[in-house]
Amino acid sequence: TNLPLRLIQTYGIPQNIANHLAKAYGGRSFDVIDIQNKELQPISSKNIRLVPDYPYIDAEVIFAARYEWAVHAEDILARRTRLAFLNKNVSIDSIPKIVQLMSKELKWTDDRCKEEELRCLEFMNHFGGPQPM
Repeated sequence: TNLPLRLIQTYGIPQNIANHLAKAYGGRSFDVIDIQNKELQPISSKNIRLVPDYPYIDAEVIFAARYEWAVHAEDILARRTRLAFLNKNVSIDSIPKIVQLMSKELKWTDDRCKEEELRCLEFMNHFGGPQPM
């Protein structure tokens, strides 16, 4: 079957998001969309993207923390979405949102959230400019 097409027809999501979810999660795309629909904003809403202009959605952060042992914000940026390698500035801007999403799932305190933001900023200092070379 053509999973991206099925996702588009079933949920009305943009093609780049459907392609990304199908490639990254296969049949578990439905689990990611379930998290988006039940715990965040509905998948059909306009504000589901983790960052503008990229196909990553908020629910992927929760999915990664819940099922893929993501325990730090840099796990999302470098190991799940690879956004750290695509655009450093966008990655840095997304750190507070990623930490906020992870904190609910991992039951972080405010102090832990601040530590995670600083840790991830330090991690991002090892990357080059806003665009890959």
